[in-house]
Formats: sequence, C-alpha cells, structure tokens
Amino acid sequence: MQRFKNILLVLDDADFSSPAAQRAVQLAETNNAALTVVDVLRHTPILSTSSSVNLDRIKNVMINERYREIEQYIAATSPDLNVKIRVLSGKDFIVIIRYVLKNKCDLVIKAVAQESRLSSMFFGSLDLRLLRKCPCPVWLIKSEKRQKNNKILAAVQLEHIDDEGQLDALNRKIMQISSSLAYTDEAELHIVNAWVVFEGGRLAKKLSKQYRDDVEHWVAEQRTSMHEAQQHFQEEFEQHLRREGLEKLKYTFHFLEGIAEEVIVTLADKLAVDLIVMGTLARTDLAGLLIGNTSEAILNQIDSSVIAIKPAGFISPVALKTGT
Repeated sequence: MQRFKNILLVLDDADFSSPAAQRAVQLAETNNAALTVVDVLRHTPILSTSSSVNLDRIKNVMINERYREIEQYIAATSPDLNVKIRVLSGKDFIVIIRYVLKNKCDLVIKAVAQESRLSSMFFGSLDLRLLRKCPCPVWLIKSEKRQKNNKILAAVQLEHIDDEGQLDALNRKIMQISSSLAYTDEAELHIVNAWVVFEGGRLAKKLSKQYRDDVEHWVAEQRTSMHEAQQHFQEEFEQHLRREGLEKLKYTFHFLEGIAEEVIVTLADKLAVDLIVMGTLARTDLAGLLIGNTSEAILNQIDSSVIAIKPAGFISPVALKTGT
C-alpha cells in the first residue's frame, strides 16, 4: 500500500546511518515517494550591526559545508538514492513546517532528540513542537530501535464523533497507516480503544428509585453504544484489509475500559511495542492550540517511537511567509 508520496527527513545533527534515516529511505523506496533531507543551521554567529564581517557570507559558507557533509553521508550509505538536500537557517520548527507547507510534504521523519535523554520527558523541544504544530503526520524514531518494528500499537478513539465526522476520518488514517506499516514490517498490529462511560453509581444512590432506574438505564445505553461502535470499527477494519490485500496481517483488538492515557501506556509497556500510531485531538478551528490533553499525557510517558496524526482541518499556527 503506497501511503506516502512526499517524505521529509529531518536530520537535526544525526547522520545518514541513523535508524530514522534508514527508515525514511526504505519507506521512500516502498512507496515510490520523493525524499527530501533537511537540516537546519541553528548555530549562526552573532555579530553587531556595525561589524565589518559579512554575516550572510559566513552563513552561506556554513550552509554549503553542511550540504557537503550530508552529500558525503548519502554517498557512503546510499549512493544510488535519488534524494533532494536542503539546508535551512532560522528557528528550526518554523522553517521545517514552512517547508512542509510550501512543498506539501505528507510525512515528516525524525530521530528523537538526544537532549530529551537528560530530561524527564521522552521527546525534545523540537520534537514536541513538530508534534503540536506540523500539519502532516510526524514519525519520531528512537535511535535504539531496530530498523523494522516487531509490534505496532494503533490507538483509536471511538467514543465521540463530531458533527463533521472528523474522528471517523482520523481513525481511518490511523487504521491505514498502522496496517500498511505492520504489513511492510511483518509486524504484529495491536489496535486499542480505551473507553469510559459515565458511572452513575454514586449519583443513583442519592436518587429515588424512579430516577435511579433512569441513571442505570442511561449507563447501560452508553455501554451498548460503545460496543456497537467497536463492532462497527472492527468490521470496517477487516473490510479495509481485504480491500488493500492485507489479509495476512496479524492483528489483535484491545477494547479496554479505562482512562485512555493509563490504558494505552500500560498496554504499550506490557506488549513492549516498538511504535505507537495515534491521533492528536485538539480542536481544529483554532490555530496554535496544543495537542489534546490525552495525547500529551501519553506522549510524556511512552518509551517507544511514535507517529502522531492530525485530524482533518488542522490549522498549523506556523504560516508561510507572504510571497513564498
């Protein structure tokens, strides 16, 4: 299944032999996709405006030097690879996202920042900004992870569908990307839906029998509705596999009652998954909002690679410059 057509690999001080780079190459070849390697020149010299030194000339020298380094990496590891190289300057996440917007990239791949190893959070500052603000899916890869995944966990949310059906579309994206990658890697695919219903037990005890029966009936209706949504998703997923010729894929459904961030993190640890594919569920009508609270809580606790997917209609707070 050729899911991606325009892949952007962010080196961010990594070389071309990293697992993230090798995955980008493999995915580009499998999908017959265009591949661009980008790095951002972050350490530019600070000079006063009265300085006689030509800052632009120095910056161009640094850009050209980094360009040649990347060329040498590619020549040494993937000499036959058809790839574009771009060395940008400016605020890293801003210039990367502007490149994504201008060139209509449909996937960003990046190694997890080394800086985060020294902090309590798994992902570094650039990682989190891309997860929050980049309009296309972002795949952050742990440097220690093997090139292929053995176990992939896809987290879907079936509880609430808005008037425009956006979560349905997001679930389908998660389904498509996770199944395609699992099939390519010959990996086990685990699909989890963590769900809760309003528990009316405490409330019901304070009410008269008439209202207590109403509350209990409401809770039962919620459970029935949830089970129906899960059954519908399972049928749609199996139709998707048949439609795409992925019938040999090994997969397991986990429909677990509980708070999403607790259930998903616990299951990921228990299964020792290599990759989590999940959606970010912030509102899409306001640019610049952080990813949803549940997604943020999960990302802060997991110790695996992750692909984060935005819902349809997501507006990045980073805009193209006028005239670009």
